[in-house]
Amino acid sequence: MSERNGDKSRFHRERKQNIQRRKRTLELLQAAAIRNGEALGRKRMSSASVKDAHE
Repeated sequence: MSERNGDKSRFHRERKQNIQRRKRTLELLQAAAIRNGEALGRKRMSSASVKDAHE
């Protein structure tokens, strides 16, 4: 490991672990939502506020 470049192998390993952890968590939450009959995805704002912004 060089002082200037840092520990690249550890950084990339941890980065990949974080990406996989977020992906796995999202899949588990989506599976739980399907079992509970809830809608998937983010909640949307009401269409009335969007119409006001465009007029």
